[in-house]
Amino acid sequence: MFRLGARMLFSRKKWLLIMTFSIAIAIASITSIFTASQFVKKAVIDKAEEMYGSHTGFLTDVSATKQKMLKENKKIAVGEYEILGKMNINDNVVATVGWMDKDAIAIGNLKLNDGRFPRSFNEVAIESAYLKGKLKHWKIGEKRRLTVGNKKISLTLVGIVENYSAQWSVPVDFEKGVNDFPNIFVSKKAFVENNNTHNFLVRFSGNSQKASERMSTLLDLYNQQGNPNSQLFNNGLNLASTITFLSVFFQIFILLLSLFSISTLFLYFIRNQHKKIGIMKAVGFNNRTLYKLYIYQTLIIFLLSSICSIPFVFLFQKLIIHFSYRSGFLDFLFFIKLVAMALIIYVMFFAILLTISLTTVKKVNHLTVNELLTSFSTSKSNKYYDSISKYFNSFYQKQLAKQVLMYPRQFILIILIVSFSVLTFIFANYFQKENLYGWDNIKSKYYLNSQQLFGFEIVQNLKVLHRQGLIYSINDVEQLEKHPGVLYIEKIPFMEDVETLIDLQAITPSLTQWIYHTDSHYKKYEGKVIIPNVRYVIFDKHDMNDLITRKKYRETKEKVIIFNPIHSNSEEEKSLIGKNISLIKMYNSSSGRKVKEKDLEVLDVMNEPYTYKINQTTKMKNEDYLTIAMDKETAIESGLFKGYSELYIFTKKDLSQEKSTNLDKQVKNITSTVPGSLMEDITSVIRDNANLFNLFKVFGALLFFVSILLTTISMTIILFSKYQLQKRNWGIYLSLGMSKKNISTFFFCEMLSYIVISMIFSWFIFSVAIFILHPRYSYFFYAKYFFLAYFIIFCPMLIGGALLKSIIKKQSIASILRREE
Repeated sequence: MFRLGARMLFSRKKWLLIMTFSIAIAIASITSIFTASQFVKKAVIDKAEEMYGSHTGFLTDVSATKQKMLKENKKIAVGEYEILGKMNINDNVVATVGWMDKDAIAIGNLKLNDGRFPRSFNEVAIESAYLKGKLKHWKIGEKRRLTVGNKKISLTLVGIVENYSAQWSVPVDFEKGVNDFPNIFVSKKAFVENNNTHNFLVRFSGNSQKASERMSTLLDLYNQQGNPNSQLFNNGLNLASTITFLSVFFQIFILLLSLFSISTLFLYFIRNQHKKIGIMKAVGFNNRTLYKLYIYQTLIIFLLSSICSIPFVFLFQKLIIHFSYRSGFLDFLFFIKLVAMALIIYVMFFAILLTISLTTVKKVNHLTVNELLTSFSTSKSNKYYDSISKYFNSFYQKQLAKQVLMYPRQFILIILIVSFSVLTFIFANYFQKENLYGWDNIKSKYYLNSQQLFGFEIVQNLKVLHRQGLIYSINDVEQLEKHPGVLYIEKIPFMEDVETLIDLQAITPSLTQWIYHTDSHYKKYEGKVIIPNVRYVIFDKHDMNDLITRKKYRETKEKVIIFNPIHSNSEEEKSLIGKNISLIKMYNSSSGRKVKEKDLEVLDVMNEPYTYKINQTTKMKNEDYLTIAMDKETAIESGLFKGYSELYIFTKKDLSQEKSTNLDKQVKNITSTVPGSLMEDITSVIRDNANLFNLFKVFGALLFFVSILLTTISMTIILFSKYQLQKRNWGIYLSLGMSKKNISTFFFCEMLSYIVISMIFSWFIFSVAIFILHPRYSYFFYAKYFFLAYFIIFCPMLIGGALLKSIIKKQSIASILRREE
């Protein structure tokens, strides 16, 4: 039976070739999207875990032991660490002393630049950023006497740990040396503490959603004594989940498209074998034998398709990775895992093919031998055509309508598939372009944030921080400004808990408008009105250039300049000049809650956004805040300003490799001793952000081309089937004087009708979507992708029409009219 099925297949080589190629493309598309997305996900997660640790979160000061944690929680890895105290390295840097067990080191992905982690009492390892101040030039093997906690001990340096702690997530109420992570590592044996509480790094297996849910449950169980690793989720796991969603979406659509195309191919392949099935039934074949025959045929087709699909899988996978994420590596175990999962896809596809094949065969089992021998040469009346034929007068219109409505379901499916493919192609480009809009005009820069989250409470309408905020020191920032590669630094001082007060009588109309623009009513402290949504600017002599272009300020000490984005030409606004405003800060100290206040004279008022100049051609406006500018000396003496919380670092064009490397090192040195801080290389951020949308674009392009290819094949098969069904009618028309060119024109017009109707349908959806989305680029900018898509569609359909024309041209009138017995 296997041999008979193979002979029947290979006797129709063109059909076999078409089916093998179509199935191979479908399998290759789905498999390559899956394997490429898995590769990309691994690269994204590996990069995130390298930077932020692989722990899902951490617990602090919990009573549970490590053994209890492992016993009570499924699919969890646990590592223990302990904080023993802190050590002053220099005036600006404090190091945390503690230990981590082997599991915590492994879960945190801690790396050594040199040496090893401590094993005995008198050994120590240190994070490389903290080799400064009194620890500067400390080398492996050297012994130094240090004060750790309340003890002075001699310690030998045995390892230098790669910088990690500044990048890790820390609690909102973070306090150095209390609830952060070790910078100076000692052996667990060095300090025997009788603590009844423990700290843990925990890692849950599973996707980001499941891991997040399990971590939330664990934190609830321990009264929120800890935090999730938000850096890992935001910069790795959540992105991986998005990639999974995109991958599954495109795989499902290609699978549905493949089902339509393959079902069409099997349907007409079996229809073309009706006569052979009829003969086999006439000589005694039963349905069971026929099923067995088609199972063997399906197996042969699948094996041939699988072999043909392998080079396409590697080609598509390489293209996807090349045009999206190019980083990452393929280790042996991961390769084996990918191969195993790809084999599962192939097995599932075989099951789908077998189901389609047997379902198609089942549809013809009820036919008699006579019906099987003659069914393909007869044409049945179509109720849809019968109901609308009265609206057409000419023969050509009626004939075209008859062809189009012969298979209404296939007609609608083709329209929907083509339309959806085009829209996917357009909007994949849309999201990619919109996401990258404006980045091209921004110079390469860094963004630094010393503390992304901080806890506070509102007391008498003033914000009171739970802990003193983390800052970048004034000296470090001044040194950075002197770097030859730095063009400009926008410096935002850490004054989150500083409020601006003004007497009610001194408020101008534009200030009133600003206050009500932000709040629905006045908020007061001790009778004075609080100006909301204020940002402070600290300037020194070389920062005065832009301000001097507005007005020459002879004396700025103890004075401020106000920039109110609310535009006004009223002279009344100048009434504030010469009057005082107050800057106030309420804070917690060891002796209780205290208030620090500073009165400053208003030097000038600008009813326009604060504008800072990056270079001669580029200026940036701050329209979201009312800005108060004061000189650095005044700010420092007030005690309200100690350093900066955010830095936007703009770099000069065409930096040499040496200067760029040196600048990168200097920027990292500033952030490496600030736990929980954020340092973003905007160039890398743009690249990483673009990679996701490039992946979406590549998936969209692959789906588009695969759908057009399979749809064109299906459409050509359907048109050929229609020609076969109406073969004798066409023969009669030819005998009455119609030319074969006219017949080919009918089929070309039918093919064109698919494109035109799809074009109208997709154009309507495209136009409505663009109108709703309000894109940054113009409507006509995206319209070019629309017309490009349909031009691409038109090309393979022309080829399909040309093949159909060549088949018609080869057949004589006699062969068309001949009724097969």
